[in-house]
Amino acid sequence: VNYKIKDWMISRQRYWGTPVPIWQCTNDKCNKYKVIGSIEELKNNSIDGKVPNNLHKPWIDNVKLRCDCGHEMIIEGDVLDVWIDAGTTSWNCLDYPRNTELFEKYFPADFIIEGKDQIRGWFNLLMVASTLAFDRPPFKNVCMHGFITDVEGEKMSKSLGNIITPGEITDKYGADTLRYFVTEITAGEDMSFSWDEIKLKHKNLMILWNLHNFIIDFQSNTDLMIDSDISNLSKLSKEEEYILSRLHSTIKNVTESLEKYHFDNVTNKIEELYMNLSRTYIQLIREKSVVGSDEEKKAILYTLFEVYINVLKMFSVVCPFITEKIYLNLKEIAAFNLDKESIHDYDWPKFDSEKINPEIEHDMRLVQDVMQAILSGRDKLNLGVRWPLAECIIDTKDTELIKAIDNLKDLIIQQVNVKKIVIKEMDVELKVKPNFKNLGKDFGNNTAKVIELINRNASEISSHVKNNKAFTIEGFEITSNHVIIEKLCPEEYVLSEMNGASIYIKKKISKELEEEGFAREVIRRTQQLRKDAGLNKKDAIALFIDGEVDISRFDSIIKEKVGAKTVSYGIFDNKTSFTEEKIKGKVFKIGFERV
Repeated sequence: VNYKIKDWMISRQRYWGTPVPIWQCTNDKCNKYKVIGSIEELKNNSIDGKVPNNLHKPWIDNVKLRCDCGHEMIIEGDVLDVWIDAGTTSWNCLDYPRNTELFEKYFPADFIIEGKDQIRGWFNLLMVASTLAFDRPPFKNVCMHGFITDVEGEKMSKSLGNIITPGEITDKYGADTLRYFVTEITAGEDMSFSWDEIKLKHKNLMILWNLHNFIIDFQSNTDLMIDSDISNLSKLSKEEEYILSRLHSTIKNVTESLEKYHFDNVTNKIEELYMNLSRTYIQLIREKSVVGSDEEKKAILYTLFEVYINVLKMFSVVCPFITEKIYLNLKEIAAFNLDKESIHDYDWPKFDSEKINPEIEHDMRLVQDVMQAILSGRDKLNLGVRWPLAECIIDTKDTELIKAIDNLKDLIIQQVNVKKIVIKEMDVELKVKPNFKNLGKDFGNNTAKVIELINRNASEISSHVKNNKAFTIEGFEITSNHVIIEKLCPEEYVLSEMNGASIYIKKKISKELEEEGFAREVIRRTQQLRKDAGLNKKDAIALFIDGEVDISRFDSIIKEKVGAKTVSYGIFDNKTSFTEEKIKGKVFKIGFERV
């Protein structure tokens, strides 16, 4: 790349600056020069042995040296180009050559950062000066940033009136939001300013903030302490294994990026982790966090805190203010046992390779789409997730997806509340329609004829396309690009599509499954009534249920989930107040007494 680097005139005929330390003999016949390298050398060569306290112009001009020929020597008079000062920074800031200890310890610098305009400026002059002086580079790593332009990609300038000051951003959204925004700029590239992106970063910070509220509330509701020894916890579930693996792989990746000075790869990795904690892990454990056992809740609290506190440690270098405020709020909770004064007092977190499981991270990414597709199918059935489904059939040829489903089948079943998941090819009728968008482009004037052929030969075409084969008729080759294939879902199923798979959800819900759904709803509403009444989790109750659907066969589950010593069905003590709940058109009276 040619950056038009030219010869460098190192002196300037100006007043301000570092005087050129060259003295010239006043004898025209001699014309000898002397270069002075230190104050001590200047003092020893000065005629009167004196050196001014201020070595700049005009005082330095009065210092005369004695030439070997006997005449006086006067200073050359020019000053050095300011780039000389900048170009020699790599060693003059280490007090070299007067002090060699710091130079030997720190030179060359590990890292240097500046804007991309310094390719022919500071970066170049540092390299030139160091090469001349030491025949080696003055730095090991260079990070070059771009500039923030306006929304249209134009350079900001007063004349164009398109300047957005940092203060405008910090006044509205805080300093952390601005830091968050700029740390994601790709190295060496400009970034167009966007208020929408600023708002998005601020919104993400609110997600980070809400996470700490969730953790504090969860600890308060469970009254559990953090058990930092994971071996004391019951076997962790797949969801805990997954998010802890994400934590340690993120620490590993962020640490490696920092060690390589790839700063633009850091912020997005930390963001992905805390977003994953919020949008994936918390969704996976939301039911368990309410109705799970104490051992399950201990595992949840440990996992939430372990991931979150390490997010704060890493993210504090990007957003120091919100992470500090969050930390101080957490520090007030004795259960979290935080003894440092500040989040910034902690060492950088270390990853544990044994806790990194690439397979479960990969599988979870795939099955999340499966779970979302099943939930979309539930929406078509207008059936909430508390109501169990009998069966889901997943039709896919994707071997990676099949493996992921097999590995995490229990988790999928639990999350989408289905009794059975089957992976198999469904023998369904295919409906073939012409893809008008592509036909005209490929067949031109023959498009109408090809459309007629497609409509007349739909069955044969679907058979070929299903096996990824082209179908040729009357000289026209018809491929999958020329048709739209619609699957005709069997009447007893609802179809939900995802990339690489079709999911068939059985519509029919048996009486037993329906009763289980009512029981789940009664459990949830009883838990809410307990919370509204101000009961702690340790407070046992006597529960009374009178409903239009018999759910008594779920008695043991109901007792466990709502903390009931006894459950009475259809019988109410006259002194017991109750709440009437309507569930799918059926009325349930729910009441309880503390025992």
